[in-house]
Amino acid sequence: MMGDGFHLDKIDSKGVFVECYKTQKPILVNNIDEIKDDLSSRSLEFAKRMNVKSFICCPIIFENESIGVLAVDNIETKKALVQRDVNLLMGIAPQIAVGIYNIRLVEARLRQFQSILQALVASTEARDPITAGHSERVTDYAVGICQELGLSSDYTDMIRVAASLHDYGKIGVDDAILKKNGRLDEAEYEHIKTHAVKTRNILQRVNFEGIYKEVPEIAASHHEKLDGSGYPSGLKEDEIPLGAKVIAVADVYEALTSRRHYRDPMPVNEALDYLVENIGNHFDRQCVGAFINYFNSHLSSIEYVPKGKIFSPINS
Repeated sequence: MMGDGFHLDKIDSKGVFVECYKTQKPILVNNIDEIKDDLSSRSLEFAKRMNVKSFICCPIIFENESIGVLAVDNIETKKALVQRDVNLLMGIAPQIAVGIYNIRLVEARLRQFQSILQALVASTEARDPITAGHSERVTDYAVGICQELGLSSDYTDMIRVAASLHDYGKIGVDDAILKKNGRLDEAEYEHIKTHAVKTRNILQRVNFEGIYKEVPEIAASHHEKLDGSGYPSGLKEDEIPLGAKVIAVADVYEALTSRRHYRDPMPVNEALDYLVENIGNHFDRQCVGAFINYFNSHLSSIEYVPKGKIFSPINS
């Protein structure tokens, strides 16, 4: 039952489950009344709620280590449990053990992946205190857009990773240019544009698996524009991955509404107007509409309504 749990490895734990766990031997009980004095008050209450009269308790063992207990009761048939039932469960328990171990392994790999991701993001954020927090906010906005678009949880998480790392290539950009207190000249702008290719090249060295294999290309393509005037590859329309279109909207909005070395933040409504005015040449209509929906429902108590342009946020 949800909410019921038992500690098997505590020193003061007692009962048949604990004995099974510690001795790694199965236990057959055909009358729970015979062992009620050996049960904790919590275990006895649990048995009463479940209407347990008899049960088999088998250890779940992986590489000679107890990792759990498999308990099976006999509520419906009222037939006495026998050694044959014990043997059957002891044959199943090793398969359960392997399954539990594999789940733990996947969870450990996921924790490792998340910690590496956080370290990578932190290394870019540390470059410049003025832009610290940019990647985190872009990621939040991108995930919000995905949710408004109804994208799958797997694809959304892949975009989350790509958004977190979308500027990683800036670790290869000169500090003098990255932190310049003023507008960039043409040569400097061309240099900072190289961060997109650097992002792709670095992330391609990461062993992304499954859907996450798209991360390097999506992260590197967030400066592409629908009219082909973006960089690094001059992609157009459907040539641009959906994830890159999502991140483009999130990235530009965050950049416009945050302070930079060469300017103060733009007012929120002006930044949203900029997104709407550049639908079709820079931004995807569906992505901008999804962001406005997200903005109105999560980021502001005052609804933003586009002016001066016929605009239907989603499904237009």
